[in-house]
Order: sequence, then structure tokens, then C-alpha cells
Amino acid sequence: MDAFERYGDAARNELTDPSRSVTIGPGTPRFELYHFGFSICSQKVRTLLAEKGAAYIAHELAPTENYRPGYVHLRLHAAGERADRLAEAHTMRTSVATEGFDACVVPTLVDLERRRAVVDSALILEYLEREVPSPPMIPTALADPVRDEVRINDGIPHPGILYGFHANDPRPGFWIDAMDGVYDRKRAVLERLIEENRDDTALVRAYRAKIAKEMAGKAIQKDPASMEGVLDEFRALLANLDSTLDRRDGPWVCGSAFTLADCVWGVTLYRIQWLGHAPLWDPHPRVRDYAHRLYERPSIRSAVIDWSHAMPPSPHTTEIDRRPAA
Repeated sequence: MDAFERYGDAARNELTDPSRSVTIGPGTPRFELYHFGFSICSQKVRTLLAEKGAAYIAHELAPTENYRPGYVHLRLHAAGERADRLAEAHTMRTSVATEGFDACVVPTLVDLERRRAVVDSALILEYLEREVPSPPMIPTALADPVRDEVRINDGIPHPGILYGFHANDPRPGFWIDAMDGVYDRKRAVLERLIEENRDDTALVRAYRAKIAKEMAGKAIQKDPASMEGVLDEFRALLANLDSTLDRRDGPWVCGSAFTLADCVWGVTLYRIQWLGHAPLWDPHPRVRDYAHRLYERPSIRSAVIDWSHAMPPSPHTTEIDRRPAA
């Protein structure tokens, strides 16, 4: 048994709920996807898989199952040399390119045909575009602008509005309650796993880096200046998106063709609205209209809005969630 089989089998053997491993799409699945319904990076990958019509087995992990030894080893193996720089700081964003590699997160894609695992949502999206080329979601003529928009989305400080406490916090009340103390709860699970796996140096290193990262998040989660800085980033982000939409000829962010750039913007804008921050785009009606076009895209509805174990109901998306798929 080689490393791919060993780590893959270990990750599968940790899955505790068979109902959370379901086959999506027609035919024999080529891929496995370890993911969370609520994870924004997972949603990007699921949306692209839906656009491609690619069959895959969706392993939806329960909270903290992404810390389990087999799964973490699978990610460390897939990361290769990138695992040399583990993420230990927290700037309220998740990009591996800027933050470093986190061995304890989702998504992870397993390609059963190529016998390899791929980690980092940005790389997974590129990988799927290469391996499942039809329909093309990064058209050759639009490759540069599409990748620019994907890169922008990869660097958005989404945890800053998901975890962060803001003045006049608009997030659903149940979510505010859930995020209070979340970093300490994560740390408790990780410390227990360190003790249980204290002879496994790779795991202990990954868990200690994860604790450092989570405690860095805790340090700024309720800091007013840090959180206002996050909102300023979102204001600038949406103003830039408005300008982009204004200069492009067509209904989508890169023009007339729906591309991977629209997939990731659909996920981003729905998350902003779900959390109650849609007023940030009130000065930009083009952004509002673009968001609602995206919400009607079948891939975004199936992979994000209507996903079976996705986001709990939010008072900020009631009418969107009731809208029938296009």
C-alpha cells in the first residue's frame, strides 16, 4: 500500500456518519471532496464541480472532524513542501498564498483516477479546470481577468465578518452566540489531540500551528479597530467590483460569458448577505443586481444556497432562499 492509499484509507475510516458521504452527479465518481457545507472555500469548489457536471463523492465533515489524524495526514501528504510553512498567524483571511498552509481545514479534493490529493481551494479550482476541461470556466481569451477575480476572492478577509464582532453587529443572533468562545473551544479539542498523538511529530506540529493561528484570531476577534479595518476592506472590495462591472460589457464580471470568476463571486456575495452585511453594497446597485443574478445560477443554488447541510436560515436571505431555481 502506497502513501496515497494509506492516507486516503485513514481519512475515510474516520468518517462516522455514512449519510454525510453522498455521490453528486451522474456516472461513476472520479473525485472525493472532503468539505463543510458552511465552508466558503468548499462552496467555491462545489460550485465549480456543479458547473462542470463532474461526479464526486461528497464527504461532509462534522465540526472538528477536520482535526482528525488521518485527515490531517492526508493533507500534509498532499501539501508536500508547502507544509514546511504552516499558518500560525491570523489576518482574518484564508489564502494559503499569503497565510501559509493550514493542515486542519477543508476542502480537500481526492482524484481517484490520478491517485492524488489536492489541497488549497485556489489550486483545486485550477486543477479541476485542467482535469475537467468542458465546459471551460477559464476561457483562454479571458484567462487573465478571470484569474484576477479568483485571486481577489482568495484574499478576502471572510473570517473577519464570520467570526468577528462588530459595532451594531448584523449577523444572525444564533451565529453571534455560536462565535462567542469559538476559538477556545477549538483549542480545547486540539490540545486533547496533541496529548492523544504526542508521539506523532508531524501531527503535533500541525496541531500546535493551528492553536497559534486560532489564538491569533481570538486576539483580534473583538478588537474594534481590527474589525472596522475588515469592514473598510469590504467597502473597498465592493467599490472595486462595482467599477469592474461598469467597464465590462455583459451581465457577468468578465463580460458576456459566465466563468469561474462568477462562481467565486456568487459564493462571496451570498456569504456577505447571509451575515447581514449587504448594506455595504447599498451605494453600488450594480453589485446588488449582479448578486441577484448569481443567486439564480443553478450551480450556486445547488452547491451553496440549497445545499442539504449548508447554512442555517438567516433573516437576511429569506427571500433569496425561497426563490425557485432558474
